[in-house]
Amino acid sequence: MPIFILRNFQGLNEIMVPGEDPRFTRNLDNVKIRQGKIIGRGGLDELRDITTASSTTPIIGLMSYTGSTLNTTLVRITPTKVASLNTGTDVWDDITGTAFTAASTDRPQFTRHKGDLCFTVEGGGTRPRKWTGTGNTAVLGGTPPFCKAIESYYNFLLLGNTSTDGTTFAPRRIIASEDYDGATGWDSCNAITINFNETAGGILATKVFGREVIVYKSDALIQLRSVGSTVRFAHERIPFPHGILAPLSVQNAGDLGHIFLATDYALYITNGTEVKPLPPYVQVKLQETMVKASAIDCRSAIKASEDTYHFIYKSASGDTWFDSRISYNYRTGEFYHSSFAGHEFISLLGFRYDNTQDELLAASTTDLVFDLDNTDSTDAGTVVARVYDTDWLSFGTDDPKKLHRVKIVAAKTTGARIKVSVAFDDIETFFYEKGFDLRGRPTEKDTIVEYTIPANCEARSFNIKIKMYHDSDDVQIKALVFDYDPIARHLDESIDRPSSPIG
Repeated sequence: MPIFILRNFQGLNEIMVPGEDPRFTRNLDNVKIRQGKIIGRGGLDELRDITTASSTTPIIGLMSYTGSTLNTTLVRITPTKVASLNTGTDVWDDITGTAFTAASTDRPQFTRHKGDLCFTVEGGGTRPRKWTGTGNTAVLGGTPPFCKAIESYYNFLLLGNTSTDGTTFAPRRIIASEDYDGATGWDSCNAITINFNETAGGILATKVFGREVIVYKSDALIQLRSVGSTVRFAHERIPFPHGILAPLSVQNAGDLGHIFLATDYALYITNGTEVKPLPPYVQVKLQETMVKASAIDCRSAIKASEDTYHFIYKSASGDTWFDSRISYNYRTGEFYHSSFAGHEFISLLGFRYDNTQDELLAASTTDLVFDLDNTDSTDAGTVVARVYDTDWLSFGTDDPKKLHRVKIVAAKTTGARIKVSVAFDDIETFFYEKGFDLRGRPTEKDTIVEYTIPANCEARSFNIKIKMYHDSDDVQIKALVFDYDPIARHLDESIDRPSSPIG
């Protein structure tokens, strides 16, 4: 009896030829691919169980203040308020200080500069501000320009797409200051003005990579670098025919570069010298499901502990914010998709409270902040449909065969179960669903369950669907083992189909 073993799963690839690379599938949702294993994604819950809604809405941004000991404080922004998370009392403390008014459509940007959290809310509602980790936020010293982009670069704070009055912006301008909080730090004699007139587009984001800053314009990418001497900066256009579409899509993928959404609605990675698209299998799901009219507002985050880029976007035109997520491991190429029934997220942030605790992925809704992918079984009470199927497997031959059983090797856990079913020969209907718990035996390291298929079921290809249920712990599937027998047939003899399910 031949045996086929499927392991080292790689995740979603909707453009693959069925069975060409069994590590990929064209169908999964709400499962993670991590270190070659299939893992049902954790549910979500209110961060630190804080269910008190924000009095001002929506929560348009999440930021983090990191101190010298790497202790981190989470900060949230609404159009009129700034609040910090007090982990001693589990409440959000108002740290707004001088009032400001932003728009609900503004996209806040932040950076950490000389120990302070510096941020802008993009529009003309406030000049860029700082927070030192205590007290209230305050406008930077002197008279800093309004700006839409902000970044720390060596000793300089860079403000991009600037305005003196909050109404009329110079979209191709960056103003840099070494004395970012000084009384005269933003005066024309002390600040440095850099104009990026290579193209007509405006500056939407700036982010450091290595020794350079990549300036993301609406129609181009520019490399900015410090050169010292009298001329402090030099800049050069990066060969790339597009600009950035979503300014909050750009994230630093470790030492590999930045990942961002470009104006052709595709995801790219750049190291400041060249720009490469992410693999096609990552792009297709996004292209097929994203509401493109809202793409400019999409958000993203890096979960560095998992080397994973998370991108949230709108897939239902009737929604206000974002209900879907794609996740790409930029080290391994593992890729998966999640959907959030009943939840719409606005902002996304990966952070740790300090360097001894696990990294969290936080997301804001209109009035609450949630902890994503934790160990809860549901999405704040909403049942999660966690589904993975193997796609069509023919085990290397198009001849008919009988699949007797599938052995599923999973991590042993008392709080998880699965349901397994099978489909035959490209007919997208699944039959013979059976349920299994994953408690295993006391002496076993892993749980091995056997899914058997009725003896009359013959086909050229099979598709196994696994539904995952988290009663308390998550499901982790390590390998699938298929026991089957080839069936010798004359070339002119038709193939018997399973008479029970499909006639």
